[in-house]
Amino acid sequence: MIHLTGDLALPLHCVQRVDRSQKDQGGNTLTVTFNVTQPAPDNSTFRDFTTFHSVWDTDLITFKCYDWGMAAAEAEKLIPTFAADLLADDTPEKWLAECHRQAEAAYQALPAGTPLKSILVGP
Repeated sequence: MIHLTGDLALPLHCVQRVDRSQKDQGGNTLTVTFNVTQPAPDNSTFRDFTTFHSVWDTDLITFKCYDWGMAAAEAEKLIPTFAADLLADDTPEKWLAECHRQAEAAYQALPAGTPLKSILVGP
């Protein structure tokens, strides 16, 4: 249940794009260029080629703050701001449905006709 709950926070863990007989395994086989025009906060550079899945799972967070602990602390600050009645009605099924909606939105943001093999993305 812990692993499932963690995956539900990562939209590309909820879907995969299928093009005829080819599947992209939630963006893991979709090679992208992470188009970053500025260095990360620690001045490190990003890989030119990565996967669509990696951009969602790690690269965007690394680019934004480069500190997973800080990202977690910021998320924890937000938890008390959620209305208790909204959280009371939540179920794993609702989490999965929301995750799937977010993943669909991510794929819909890709340019029309994007092949499963390559795309240029950026923050």
